[in-house]
Amino acid sequence: MANTDYKFAEYKISHNSQLDLKHEFTFWWADGAQTNEYFDVSIAPVHNKDNLEMKPLIEVKRTIGWSIPHQTDILHITLQNNNPFDVSFMANHVRITQ
Repeated sequence: MANTDYKFAEYKISHNSQLDLKHEFTFWWADGAQTNEYFDVSIAPVHNKDNLEMKPLIEVKRTIGWSIPHQTDILHITLQNNNPFDVSFMANHVRITQ
């Protein structure tokens, strides 16, 4: 039987004062990796009542690697914010293990 773990956290990406400014965020599961594990993170912008016209965040790059000190997979997600204001977003972390 598979076990599903879920965590979330709020992050903020600064606005682009220069063209093509990108920000890399790093995610991992704090308890260490297990065999036959699936780990992923989804991004969901937080509604900003002061800025109703918001361009979507752009996921520029997604890479996964291994962290020896943390003994777990490390997910790197590079985002771009083309809005003239900072955008908060929720990162939904999901891990499925056997």
